[in-house]
Order: sequence, then C-alpha cells, then structure tokens
Amino acid sequence: MKDEEGGGKTLTSKLADGGYGGYTEKLSLHVLTKDAANQDSTNSQLFDLFGARLVYISEPGKNDVIISSRIKDLTSEKSKCRPLFGSNLTFNNTALLAMFTNYAPRYSEMKGIPRRVRAYEGTGFFK
Repeated sequence: MKDEEGGGKTLTSKLADGGYGGYTEKLSLHVLTKDAANQDSTNSQLFDLFGARLVYISEPGKNDVIISSRIKDLTSEKSKCRPLFGSNLTFNNTALLAMFTNYAPRYSEMKGIPRRVRAYEGTGFFK
C-alpha cells in the first residue's frame, strides 16, 4: 500500500482497519475538543463506537486542546449516546483509543491523563 499523503497516518489507519477486521472507527476531533452541550442529544460519533475494537483520532492541530474529562469518559466510564430517531444507549467502550498526530497533544488539565495516555513515537518512513 502506498500512502498518498506521505506522512504514514493514512496508511497506518488503513492497515489497522484491515487488521481489526473492519471494526475500526475514526472519531472526530470535535468529540474531544468541544464541551458536550447536552448528553441526551443525538451523537452519531459516540454511537458508532459501540462494538468497535479500535477508535482513532487523526491530526489534532498545534492549538487544539483536548478536554481531559472527555478522554476519561471514553476510557473509564460508560458512554451514553442516542442515534437519530433512536433511544438512549449506554455502553462501556472496550476499544483501544489511538491518536495519529505530528504534534504532542495539549490537554485541558493533567491530573489523570498521564495514567490514561501513552505516547509511542513512530520511527518508520513512508515513501
């Protein structure tokens, strides 16, 4: 496979999707950077995580600040969502949460994040 963008993040996500048998989901960065206005509102992004094995976020920018409590919600507590025209669903997220980025992410606070986040530096090059 060739990564048309050259950075390796697209290729990595394609390989992960194949390796996990299609049980991967790309999570919008906005789920982690914007406050949840209403827990009972529809949220197809969270609904799509139900049953996923790998959930990844791609390309947070240098100025994006990830809300630490949203990471906690996705890694240790039950997720609550509602699909469009559906009823509420509560589930434990069992997927691995990964972030493909060129920059070290910034967090709103650092209290519980160090024990929930591990950084692995990619040393491969894609040409």
